[in-house]
Amino acid sequence: MKNNPNHTFKKKEEFRKPFPIKKSPPVGGSYDNHSPGPSRTVPKFPSSRTEGRKPIQCYGCGTPGVIKLRCPTCKRANETETAVNCMTLFNLNSNSDPSSLIVLRIFGEKIAVCADTGASHTIAGEKLFKFLQERDIIFEKKIISLMMADGIRQTITALSAVVNLCIEGKVIPTEFLVLPEAKGNKTLLGRDFLNAAGIVLDVQGGKWYFSENPRRQYEFFKKPLEEIAISAFELREDE
Repeated sequence: MKNNPNHTFKKKEEFRKPFPIKKSPPVGGSYDNHSPGPSRTVPKFPSSRTEGRKPIQCYGCGTPGVIKLRCPTCKRANETETAVNCMTLFNLNSNSDPSSLIVLRIFGEKIAVCADTGASHTIAGEKLFKFLQERDIIFEKKIISLMMADGIRQTITALSAVVNLCIEGKVIPTEFLVLPEAKGNKTLLGRDFLNAAGIVLDVQGGKWYFSENPRRQYEFFKKPLEEIAISAFELREDE
């Protein structure tokens, strides 16, 4: 039996037909609608940045597990926290003669106090603190962040009281801060008092004046530091 050549050719053609290719639709839908597919859950690995983090603790007292805002130790009923609680003090225990002594009155007494633009707050020295206690001034506890000139910062509980200071006819209510641990420290008039009174210091010229009247100038009080420490509240009227 002879083979039919047409039949053989047909078989070869059928054999050469390409196999149908079935396209798989993209994840989440067909090519036509382009609908977004389901979100894939990517396993999360701990970041190397969090490995070295310190545990949460109160920076005020060190209580672990809480921030200072919610720390029960720092939120006592008899303590108040100052809103502006950063102070920079330079001449707290300086033994050199102060060059910017300003004479003012407090409870009718005439005193000479060092004006220090390096101190952001007015500080009552040990002698002035005792003087105010004898006048029945009530001090309240206040948590402050204290930064000294060397850059060391400490959070301490200080004492606070507002006292009227009289200077050249002006009465300036001034907050005095007392540092309980400081012994023998001097009273400093900080920038809070100087700004409230409008006082401008001319240290080089040895004078000071009020910003609203720069022509009327006052000389700094000159007296040895030893005498000031002994008789700060016993100045003569003509001084």
